[in-house]
Formats: sequence, C-alpha cells, structure tokens
Amino acid sequence: MDLAARDGARGLVLESTFSSLPETAASHLPLLPVRRLMRTRFDSLAKIPNYCGPLLQVHGDADRIVPPALARKLFDAANEPKWFVSVPGAGHNDPPSRAYIEALDRFFDALPARTPG
Repeated sequence: MDLAARDGARGLVLESTFSSLPETAASHLPLLPVRRLMRTRFDSLAKIPNYCGPLLQVHGDADRIVPPALARKLFDAANEPKWFVSVPGAGHNDPPSRAYIEALDRFFDALPARTPG
C-alpha cells in the first residue's frame, strides 16, 4: 500500500488486508489500549487516499484474523476506480478461490495499457 501510494502503480491488488495494524489488534484485544501502545502502525487507511489508480480488494467473509469490516473501511476510503470482492466462507489464509482468480483475471485485463517511457 505504501509504495503504490507514494510512487503510483498501474493497478493495486489488496488481499485480506486491514485498515491499520493497531485497529486489527484492537479487534482481538478490545480491553487493552493497543492503539496507543503499538509503534508499528501499517496505517493503510491514512495512505490509501494518496493512491489514484485501479484497485481490486479481495477479502474472505469468514476471516477471523482481519475482520471484514476493517477491509471494507479501507475500501471505502479508496479512490475510484475500485472493486471489492467478498469471498463467501473464505478465511484469512485460505487458498485463492475461483471467484478470486476470475476477479483477478478481469482486473488485469481491464488495466490501462502501459505507456512507453
């Protein structure tokens, strides 16, 4: 996310990702002040508005590591054009589903042509 936001990309694919690491940790440890204690942020939510290319975001609706709501929060903050694919029954580390591979193929086929230079 960071590299695409800083330097651009023809397209960006985010798979089972989160809005920020502290927010993900807080979803698992709601009684601890992890948002304040964590130094490593991986704050994609703050960076995604700086990315201005096509985005495909894929997330399993049964992900128990990164709650789907945090993936959707990140997606909602992204610029257009963007596509979100929710994979029914998929967890965080499940192999790519047929729906994911088909969405990936469509996404790559729709990317703008590379310009010389």
